[in-house]
Amino acid sequence: SFYLTVVGPSPTGLTVIPDTLSTKIKLKWDTYPCVSTARKMEIYRRVGCDTVKIKNCVLGKPNDEYVLIGSVDIGTTTFTDSTAKRGNIYSYSISALFIDNFRKTTNSYPSKNKCVELPLIAPIITKVSFEGSSKDQILIKWVKPVDVDTNKILAPFKYKLFKKATGSSSYQLLQEVPETSFLYDSSYLDKDILPSTNYVYFVQLIYKTKGTTITLADSSEIASNVALKTTSVSKGIKLDWNALTPWQNGVNGLFHIIWRKGQNDLNFVKIDSVSFTQNQASYSYTDYGSFKNNNKALCDTLTYFVTTSGSYKNPRIKPDTIFNNSFIVKGTVLNDVPPIAPILKEFFYDCNTFNQVYPFKNALSWSKVTSSIPCFKVVGYKVYFSSKPSDEEMTFLAKTDTTDFPSFIHSNLNSVSGCYAITAFDNVGNESAKSNKVCLENCFLFELPNVFTPDNSGINDLFRPIPPSPRFVESVKFSVFNRWGSKVFENNNDVNINWDGSGLPDGVYFYTAKVKFISPDENAPTKDLKGWIQIIR
Repeated sequence: SFYLTVVGPSPTGLTVIPDTLSTKIKLKWDTYPCVSTARKMEIYRRVGCDTVKIKNCVLGKPNDEYVLIGSVDIGTTTFTDSTAKRGNIYSYSISALFIDNFRKTTNSYPSKNKCVELPLIAPIITKVSFEGSSKDQILIKWVKPVDVDTNKILAPFKYKLFKKATGSSSYQLLQEVPETSFLYDSSYLDKDILPSTNYVYFVQLIYKTKGTTITLADSSEIASNVALKTTSVSKGIKLDWNALTPWQNGVNGLFHIIWRKGQNDLNFVKIDSVSFTQNQASYSYTDYGSFKNNNKALCDTLTYFVTTSGSYKNPRIKPDTIFNNSFIVKGTVLNDVPPIAPILKEFFYDCNTFNQVYPFKNALSWSKVTSSIPCFKVVGYKVYFSSKPSDEEMTFLAKTDTTDFPSFIHSNLNSVSGCYAITAFDNVGNESAKSNKVCLENCFLFELPNVFTPDNSGINDLFRPIPPSPRFVESVKFSVFNRWGSKVFENNNDVNINWDGSGLPDGVYFYTAKVKFISPDENAPTKDLKGWIQIIR
């Protein structure tokens, strides 16, 4: 047995028409013959002109250099490309999209392609590159607009160069090139550059139309410098860069060059070259130090810049390949080796001498930790807490700075019971394993007197626990009985009891108290107390 795949035919009649007054390109094509079954018409574009040959089983885009830029309903036969940039030659192709009842998609064969370029009636920028040994100046170059009809416009001609830092709201005039009687290619070296700052430029051509005194201006597309940054990763350094340019920096056969200089090197060395696809918004490369087996140490600080290569793929614009340098950046390899764990000092409370009063506190101290790697240092500690020794997870409690004698006071506590552990962290965020766990228990105390004198003298008027109790008491169920066993008083809501003996004559009474202490052990037993009380007035 065998299977047959039915493929939609290629769309026909594709034409492309550039708008002479804008940067829009309009596409038209014949009505697709399978309009009842196809859903969309997809539009593909690439920079540069080629000849699309229809090949068996090659559906959708003609090849990998074409990029999908839009789609319209299958009954529509026009599309306007508003993303074209002046200076490029573009090749367009279209393909019908089918979607079956199971939402599975397939494309028709692509159409024959059509090539087009927008008229070169404005300056074309060809370079925005950091130059000089320190890469601290930006060289901007542009070529004259070769499609300007000098029979219809008047000299003198003047170029104006505008600039803004990325993030700024408006452009500033950077340079006015002196007027001339003819059009020419030009350039400018911008020395007013802030370190690690990115800039965007455009060029204006100023002229007059014959027979009028009106001054007109045509502007180039905007173009930015190559913006580069580094990120420390495990055993390497990642480079990310991008550039907003009218030309393509991801052209088949062209490469971006990675330059690197070590701490003890005099010059930059090319360590690699990488290629990218069209229409990429950003680019990246990770240096793992494999060049010439140069495995970088964790403390190496390396310096980089990137040279991009791009093209308008337009034989009327020179140079064919456009090279631009980024500024210089520094990077270090990520240290993912954590510090050693601190040692938390073991301690406990002697309940015979425990003399804290509410609110309570726990004072912790631990060993100082230093990094085993010279260029990294321990910059602080983290304190973790759990209420029970059996808890596997501990909750982050606090962060402290590093000192010669690291310590932490956990204050404003209702209870001193609980467990603690400490970690150390370094200046790049690596955190050690937890220290040994130290657990503390409360020193429970609940003692009751035998006599109180509720005579409103202000002294011993209430029956209360003997200070410093109650200590670490969660609840008390307290009851008083007379000598015949009748309950004469009950209080289950106050650990201090605060009984005033009202309504009862002087004499001896008996009490029971069920005391529950504050403990991390949820199953901790209660303490049952029995005794006698004498009321004296």
